[in-house]
Amino acid sequence: MAGLTDLLRSTREFEDLIAAAGPSGRSGMARLTGLSGPQKAYALAALAEAEERLVVMTFNQQEADKLASDISAMLGPSLPVYEFPFKDLLPYEEASAPSELTAKRIAAMSGLARGKPGVYILAARSASYRLMPRDRFRESHIVIRRGGSLDPIGALETLAGLGYERADRCEGEGQMSFKGGVLDVIPPGSDKGLRAEFFGDEVESLRYFDPETQRSIGRAEEAVLPPAREMCPSKEELEAGMSRIREALEKAVEAAKSAGDGGVRLKAASILSERVKAHLEKLGTAGRFDNDEQYIGYFYPRPYSILDYAEGSLLVVDEPDRSRNSLAGFDRDASETYANFAEQGLVLPGNMGAHLGAGYVEMVSQGMRRIQMSAAPFPEEGPSGIPEVMMSMREPSFKSSDLGGLIKEVDKLRRKGFAVVAASSSEDRASKLYAAFLDAGSPVQLERWEALTPVQGAVKVSVASISSGFISNPARLALLTDTEFFGAAKKKKSYRQFAEGARLSSYKDLSPGDYVVHVNHGIGRYVDMRPMDALGVTRDYLVVEYAGDDRIYVPTDQVSMLQKYIGGEDASPRLNRLGGAEWARSRSKAGAAVREIAEELVKLYAARLAARAFACGPDSPWQADFEDRFPYEETPDQLEAVNAVKADLERDHPMERLICGDVGFGKTEVALRAAFKVAAEGKQVAVLAPTTILSYQHYNTFKERFDGFPVRVELLSRLTRPEDEKLILKDISNGLVDVVIGTHRLLSDDVKFKDLCLLVVDEEQRFGVEQKEKLKALRNDVHVLTLTATPIPRTMHMAMVGARDMSLIGTPPENRFPVRTYVTEYDDKMVREAILREIDRGGQVFYVHNRVRSINHVAEELQGLVPEARIGVAHGQMHEDRLESIIMSFLRREFDVLVCTTIIEAGMDMPNVNTLIVNDSERFGLSQLYQLRGRVGRSNRVAYAYLTYKKDNILSEAADKRLAAIREFSTLGSGYRIAMRDLEIRGAGNILGREQSGHITSVGFEMYSTMLEEAVRELKGMEPPKQRPQVTIDLPFDAFIPTSYISDQSEKIEAYRKVNAAGSPEEAAELAEELTDRFGRMPQEVSNLVAVAEIRSLAWAANIGSISVEKDGYSGMPVVSLRYAAGMQLPLPETVRIARLYGNRVLIPRTATAPIMVRYADIEAPALIEVLKSLLRELADAYDRLSAFLDRLQAGEGLSEAIKAAAPKGVVIEGATTKQAGTKADAVGGAARKGTAGRAAAAGREDAKGAKGARPAPATPAAPYNRKLRLAEKAPGGKRRD
Repeated sequence: MAGLTDLLRSTREFEDLIAAAGPSGRSGMARLTGLSGPQKAYALAALAEAEERLVVMTFNQQEADKLASDISAMLGPSLPVYEFPFKDLLPYEEASAPSELTAKRIAAMSGLARGKPGVYILAARSASYRLMPRDRFRESHIVIRRGGSLDPIGALETLAGLGYERADRCEGEGQMSFKGGVLDVIPPGSDKGLRAEFFGDEVESLRYFDPETQRSIGRAEEAVLPPAREMCPSKEELEAGMSRIREALEKAVEAAKSAGDGGVRLKAASILSERVKAHLEKLGTAGRFDNDEQYIGYFYPRPYSILDYAEGSLLVVDEPDRSRNSLAGFDRDASETYANFAEQGLVLPGNMGAHLGAGYVEMVSQGMRRIQMSAAPFPEEGPSGIPEVMMSMREPSFKSSDLGGLIKEVDKLRRKGFAVVAASSSEDRASKLYAAFLDAGSPVQLERWEALTPVQGAVKVSVASISSGFISNPARLALLTDTEFFGAAKKKKSYRQFAEGARLSSYKDLSPGDYVVHVNHGIGRYVDMRPMDALGVTRDYLVVEYAGDDRIYVPTDQVSMLQKYIGGEDASPRLNRLGGAEWARSRSKAGAAVREIAEELVKLYAARLAARAFACGPDSPWQADFEDRFPYEETPDQLEAVNAVKADLERDHPMERLICGDVGFGKTEVALRAAFKVAAEGKQVAVLAPTTILSYQHYNTFKERFDGFPVRVELLSRLTRPEDEKLILKDISNGLVDVVIGTHRLLSDDVKFKDLCLLVVDEEQRFGVEQKEKLKALRNDVHVLTLTATPIPRTMHMAMVGARDMSLIGTPPENRFPVRTYVTEYDDKMVREAILREIDRGGQVFYVHNRVRSINHVAEELQGLVPEARIGVAHGQMHEDRLESIIMSFLRREFDVLVCTTIIEAGMDMPNVNTLIVNDSERFGLSQLYQLRGRVGRSNRVAYAYLTYKKDNILSEAADKRLAAIREFSTLGSGYRIAMRDLEIRGAGNILGREQSGHITSVGFEMYSTMLEEAVRELKGMEPPKQRPQVTIDLPFDAFIPTSYISDQSEKIEAYRKVNAAGSPEEAAELAEELTDRFGRMPQEVSNLVAVAEIRSLAWAANIGSISVEKDGYSGMPVVSLRYAAGMQLPLPETVRIARLYGNRVLIPRTATAPIMVRYADIEAPALIEVLKSLLRELADAYDRLSAFLDRLQAGEGLSEAIKAAAPKGVVIEGATTKQAGTKADAVGGAARKGTAGRAAAAGREDAKGAKGARPAPATPAAPYNRKLRLAEKAPGGKRRD
């Protein structure tokens, strides 16, 4: 923001600094001292405004992140801030960096290569990473302009060479798709995709689209697509590089053969040859593989680093000594890794991969204009003659818990002529500060940060997230933040939703080979979808195979009849036989069992409704103050969960809510706010955790958050001393303890609460059956809040059928990467390599062995494998004092590796532990594996999970499914999907008892759930949900989705579902727009399909039950017949009137029940479609007018008024007598729509005659719907037609 930095740029010190650095285009060096933390960020922001393009290199990644955050906040939208983060990968590891990290690196490379203004921030180690040449990277960008010329097929090939992956559905970064003349691309780091629609080679339209909904969200005139990978060699470069790799391999093998070392090098060379040849094969077929940058020197012999990309930019080196040490340490690590790998035959001789070294970084930086920046003065023994500038800034010295006292101190600065800027991280806090300044009588203004202009002698309040404040005497500026006013700034969280964690499309999508349940025919196997011809018309059908090789072909308009089968953990289900009684028996047995469970559920509902719990009042000012102290900005779904819980607490019925969210997503904060709300009412809260360690963690969290409030928090667990425990138990019974946290010890008989109001259960799946039975006894009249990352199938099922309320939190913390998960056979070398890598980067390791009997032996073997590591052992059978001592020692980093049982599954938050190795992982449940993996990856480092199993061990089908699921769902926020997959693997079982039920296996989970919901509705006396009647449509033209338009079967099934769900012409039009937007111009078959959807919706409105092709019985000509639904026909005169509107196109029906026939032999499909739509609208309008006529009569209006309301458009009814009106009423007709049918179902002729008089209409009798129509069909004079 120029207004903020202008104050510093106008000072003498800043001018001296710019002059000392030398003019642009020349190499020069200056030094800047006296600054720390956000003071550095302020100076760098001012330099960026002066230079336009600034590169900042600091000593580690954490410092780079802090500087980037503060500089970005200070500059606002005036200049972009790019980060080039460090790749936390082994030089030769075959793995890819997280997509978010790669996207940041590519954005920085792209910006520098193309000379874009901005601030580019990196850690010193990132500068020693080897890149492709700058000019080649710049040339690799693709520019697309609306109206420009571009060969789409050529663009696809180019994008593939740049690292984009082709997909059927473009929904992730670095993906592309091409269908129907529409090219979709999502560049790395972008939250929206680019959609180019082609007409030949012309870019006819250029739009952005939402990857989740796939709908367009805005237009663009021009777009630049950067490469999706850091290294993207051309075909020529690829071939030349592969040739150099082969030559190097041949030389290495020859050298090994001639070595006289007893064949040691020859063995290593054999391993090397196998490894390199595998890499060459991948390069030859795919053109790339994960971390192929290890060979970058063979593709591009001349080295380049990110500093080469920054040619002509001003470079600022933060704390140069620390940066130099960091680079030297990285050199040391890389050299040791190379030596180890070379010895094992895992790297070509002399190939240091993508590592350049400290010497290269120093050489490049010396050729740049640069400023060395340090908090302390530079030593005198350094190079002489380098200009040094000291800037005078300081931290604010006033800190007080009293906001009023702080305002007075700030006002003193204002009176001294300082420009005071109060930057708060949230709008609420900014408003509070603004009000406090007004109350104190200080002149203050509240302004948007982008438009803020500091004025000396004035106070400006705005919203900006800056870590802490400072005072600059030369600039006469005091920048103060939440740290000074409130003690801590609210840290912004990333609002980017990880769709992979929340979407459940994979739960229901069909793939060939999946087991399915047909509502009428039972369990079969889905084969595929295929187009088939019937009487010259092509349709798509889903093919399902049954026992005895029988098959059924399900039309796509009946896809709702199929459900994906989800059953038990055992072997695959047995296929039903078509026409047999087995499926009927299975449904009958399941129905009986479901009814019993439904009765129990209804009792549970009734008990909940009958029970009374304490209803909390609205939020107090204390509550607002407590919530304001939360150090992070709440995510939308976290706030939604908080509001739902508060609403539950303010009702007098017991709350039963499940909060589902991954580790670190903010579940505990929801519980904290609920607990505070209850404690503020003078009631008690119990927090139940499954392990001693987790209860201790919660205890510390609650104590820290409740500090400063009169809320007493105590801990009951094995860590509580006996003498303290007695006092705590006594105080709990006397109501002196507000919040008690503990393990299952809380469920003991001697724990007696005086006034328990809220029970919080963390990780319910960890409690046994007996503890859960005791929990049930506690739940009668208290509010219950359950927190979990992976709900057990029973809990999940109860939430799905409504026995519990559920809130999902799906937004991950900022700078959190998915855990890189490997499912592999156990290998000593792999284990040693993984442990040493973690130790080398200053981290720690969990090694899980879930056998207490052999755990010490495993620890000894591990110590022999990795003698460099300090290893500790922990398991649940240890004495509590010993266990606590080991855990605390591990927390203090006195051990590198903790060999342990699943005691860590729900353990303390240990951000320094970022590698997990699980022994015999096939023995663990899916939820257990997910919880274990959640113990690592709790910081901004890339974490690794190795789920190992014994060599040559044959896994059971269920174990194989579990390991495959944990590998598949490695993204953040996958806990809910893990729970759904667990439900699929294990089955839901009996949701109210201990035993598992076989009925889900026999009918499938979805069918079971549907039957249960129907049974519950019936027992509650609820009306079944209204469903539209089935309309059978068979028209004489092709209506399907050809594979050339949508090739992916799941996409095609989704499109058919949307077609079938279109319930109105407007929805059909919206669907047509969506298909055109996503897949390009619709071919005629797809246009026909959408038209059929519109015709179906119009048929519902017109009470048409079927539309089919047949021959007219009199003339033998082919016609489309429209048949009324049973008993829903219009009066014959009205049907005849409508038919005559279409001349010879529509045949005149001879009776009221006869079909309406449309001749079509002489017209094309589009014309027939328009005739049918128009005809159906006329019929629907007639029903509307008939309903209006009868509704007016029912309301007691005169017959003349009723006839006027029912007249067709353009017909004027004047002063009709009763007899005339009766005659005209027959001709008018109208649509007896379902919504109005029950209100005037039985208005008889006698009632109609009396409508002209004064007496009111009689009350509506409960008559069948079609009676209303029969009355309307009476012939003139009151006689019925036969």
